[in-house]
Order: sequence, then structure tokens, then C-alpha cells
Amino acid sequence: MQPPNEPPYEPSYQSPIPSPYTPSSSGAVPPQGPPQVNFDVISHAWETLKPNLGIWVGAYLIYLIISTVASLVIGQITGNGIPLPGQQNVSAMPNVGLVLLGQFANFVISFFLMSGLYRLAINNVRTGVANLGDMFSVTDVLPALLIASILYPLAIFGGALFCIIPGILLAGLFMFTFPLIVDQNMSALDAMKTSFEALKPQMWMAVAFTFVIGILTFIGMALCCVGVLITGPLGILATATLYRDFFPNKTLA
Repeated sequence: MQPPNEPPYEPSYQSPIPSPYTPSSSGAVPPQGPPQVNFDVISHAWETLKPNLGIWVGAYLIYLIISTVASLVIGQITGNGIPLPGQQNVSAMPNVGLVLLGQFANFVISFFLMSGLYRLAINNVRTGVANLGDMFSVTDVLPALLIASILYPLAIFGGALFCIIPGILLAGLFMFTFPLIVDQNMSALDAMKTSFEALKPQMWMAVAFTFVIGILTFIGMALCCVGVLITGPLGILATATLYRDFFPNKTLA
């Protein structure tokens, strides 16, 4: 459902990067077969990141600041946060309902901002240009993001309850959920199903890919938290590059 006075998001771009899964401008026949999960996209993502480094550092810093401040504020409201300087540490049991509501609010804010970064990354990969405004342009798919903010963590948490491994597998298989929502305006369920079906034939490679991206982010956090301003965007751009290979064209309105 679209907001009443806001047109649906329609990026006006044509990818300057030839995709191996679409006919090239020279008329050569593209190679047959499904796209593959590969780690070469990380080096391609680095080449995309370098000329746009300033914008990406700013975008990721905005993401970290808003997420952190929102988490602290929600924690104070729900009584489950870290005591502020000079604030007495109250040991009373917090209201469980408020805590769960606060956790949901944290998920929504985090996934909303991360989805904005994915839209920024997908457009950057396709056009070579990074536009900071893309980060805040995902209000057109807000209903789907809200639903995905519930279903995505629930699915992974539910899978993790069964000896952990199913949860890890689902994290890899649902890797394209939020990119599909922001790029193709899919519903949450359709995006999760499409991501699952696309990556199912290569689920172990998908899991390995998400693990490597997580390691990149962890390394950035370990470098006095400053390195994550580089490794965080690199991981998002790598995922967006892989997504572009699997879904080279915007097929839905």
C-alpha cells in the first residue's frame, strides 16, 4: 500500500556494467546457466566503494549513530537500557511487554536504515554513482519492511532453536530479502520466498558468503570501531553486487 501523495519509487537507471546473465551490447550470446555465489564480488565492491568512499563513510556513520541513539532511548523507555551517567541503577524487573515492544522497535529502525543502505548500494553498483538521498528513500516500501522486520528475525531465531544450523542456513538463504523489497517493491513474504528459491541450489555457498561478510564487519569493529566505516559499506556493496548478478533487471513495478 503506497502513501497517498507519494509516487512509488522508480529508479531511472541503466546499468553501465555488463551482466553475464543478459545479452551484451555487442550482441554476444551470454553464458548459459544460473548465476553463482562467488567471492569475486568483494573485489568488485571495493572498486565501487573507492570513488564513493566519502559518501559511504558518511552514510554508515549516520546508520551507526541513529541505531545507537535509538537503542539507548528505547532502552531507557522500556527500563531495559544501560543507566545513563548519574542515573541510579534500578534493579526492578522490567516489564516484559515493554521490553519486547522495544526490541521490535529496535529491529524496525535497524532494518529500515539497513534497507536504505541496500537501496543506496544497489543503485551505486548499477550506475557507479552513490547518492546519499537513496538511504532515506525507502518509505515507499515501509509496510513490507515492517513485516519483514518481524518475519526475518523470527525465521532465523526459530531455525536456530533446532541445533543452530537451520538458523545459519536461513540467514544465508534469506540474504536477498531486503534488497528485493527495496529494489523490486516485493512484499515481505514474496521477497523471502524469492531469495530462498534463488539461493537454495547454492545454500552452503550462500552461508559461507554471509559468514565472510560478517567477518569483514567484525574485523572493522575490532579496529577501534573505526574500520567498520570501511568494512561495513564494503559488505553491503558486496551483497548488492551479488544481488545484481542474480537479479540484473528490475522486473516489478
